[in-house]
Amino acid sequence: MIKIILKSVSRIGRILLLITIFLNTITILAQKTDKKSVFETRLNEFRYSLYATMDTIKDLNQFFSQPDTTHILYKLIKEFVNENKKLVTNYQKNELKRFTKTSVNFDNFEKDSIFFDNNRPKSEFVQLNEFYGNLNKASVFLQLMAFDPIYNAAMIKSIYLSHYQTVVDIGRSALMDKIALPKIKTLAVNKNTWKIWFDHYSSLYEFTYFLNGNTIQLTGVYLRKL
Repeated sequence: MIKIILKSVSRIGRILLLITIFLNTITILAQKTDKKSVFETRLNEFRYSLYATMDTIKDLNQFFSQPDTTHILYKLIKEFVNENKKLVTNYQKNELKRFTKTSVNFDNFEKDSIFFDNNRPKSEFVQLNEFYGNLNKASVFLQLMAFDPIYNAAMIKSIYLSHYQTVVDIGRSALMDKIALPKIKTLAVNKNTWKIWFDHYSSLYEFTYFLNGNTIQLTGVYLRKL
């Protein structure tokens, strides 16, 4: 059923639908502090205000699949994104710094041969990873959703799982993450480059994030050693 649905929407629509179906990143909220920055408060208030506009759109899936750039929703988001570019970088740095003290034992993991198989065909996920990873060239909807680099990484992880796990496995993982809590660790490689890891005990996902340009890629998948 899910495959049938995915075939009916475009690339951007498919990404948004995958996020809706598979995104289980609500658990990340449990690891964040209650203190919000001025920008985060502004962002939350703005996103809440969008409900009124979206309520007037009958078919949201169709709208996001073929966005009307003249629509008021598109204009509102584009204006907000453009007006707050300078504040976004500071917000992203603060989000990344929240997880720098997390301890992860990398010795427990080894490379996932499937992910690191250089001979595998260039899958649809790889294309989506490249497309979604360059958010400045993506739609304003994705840019808004990905202000937070931690959620941004979680979205790409969900897309990856949708291509390399069965629906049953995805549901099992989502349920486990609702009960257990993954570890999230970040590390500043330099002023522009950060590493992000999601440790789900049996698997570890590694991302490389670039502040300048707001780009991110899934750069490693690791499995727990037997």
